[in-house]
Amino acid sequence: MTIVKTNKLTWFQNDGEPLKNGYIYVGDPNQDPRSFPKTVNFRDSQGNVTVAAQPLRTNTDGRIDFNGQGVIAEVTGDYSLRVENSSQQLINGGYTPFVADESSSATTDLTDYRQYKLTLSEVKALNLAPGQTVGSIGKTSSQDSEGADWLVVNNTGNPADDNTLIDFSNGNQGVRITNTTQPAVSGFVGASTVFVREDGDQSPFFDVSGTLPATTFESIGPTGSGAANIWTQLDALPSNTKFVEISVRCFGANAGAGSAVTTFNARKTGTSVVASQALTAQSSIITAAASISQHVTWTTIKIPVDGSVRFDGYWQPVSGTTNSVQIYLNGYGA
Repeated sequence: MTIVKTNKLTWFQNDGEPLKNGYIYVGDPNQDPRSFPKTVNFRDSQGNVTVAAQPLRTNTDGRIDFNGQGVIAEVTGDYSLRVENSSQQLINGGYTPFVADESSSATTDLTDYRQYKLTLSEVKALNLAPGQTVGSIGKTSSQDSEGADWLVVNNTGNPADDNTLIDFSNGNQGVRITNTTQPAVSGFVGASTVFVREDGDQSPFFDVSGTLPATTFESIGPTGSGAANIWTQLDALPSNTKFVEISVRCFGANAGAGSAVTTFNARKTGTSVVASQALTAQSSIITAAASISQHVTWTTIKIPVDGSVRFDGYWQPVSGTTNSVQIYLNGYGA
């Protein structure tokens, strides 16, 4: 039984969209294909063969086009490849100096240039040659971040299965060419996407001063997280959340002369950061007259969370006759 599949390759540009009105050059191996082109043939649905003019052009669907129809492009032997967008700018990983001939008939079908599989383990099991690209749509390891595209290369000799390299079962390696990951900075956790509240609705808030004991760190988290204090606003956040962004309302009042100071501190649950070194929001006022004075400060902070989307809160009424702290969920990063 044979799986039915398309024989009209769709090419893609940097943003994952089809390569609309793109330019494709095919040339001698290890040469600039613009200066050293090879003969490329078009084969239509009737089997007719036509020598193609270079560069090959893609249509609005990202398919190589000839006379308004998607066609199969064929080249004999090893070759080099250059892929440009509609502005003739090289796309990420768009230049491949060497693509090996993997056909016993010495004819390589360009329809196999790019493939997709759901998971990284499926991608690594493919018998791909240098110059081909493959996408792991779901990707389940190698620092994840959902999906990535990989350019197949000969073994680089570097450790594999990290942010930039994966090992194929046939001994070749894959180099990440899209969804690139920036070098990690010590002490920071990466979040590929940030989400913010669309309507600006600040309710409901979590009343820190009315729930947590003063001057003691206690965990705050979604339902079922095991946190000491449940904030249901966190229930909808995904398990891969890296941080939450909150607004902190610190209130301090004093009935007479003196100061009114209120602080809020936060840290990731499971860390041992002390209050003086944690993320801090503070409201502070000094009253000279013997009358009631009050001060409210709004501060936005990003708090790292653990795998159960929990963080620790610590509030302190340093001075004053009335103090309170409320927090509001603004957004999150995942």
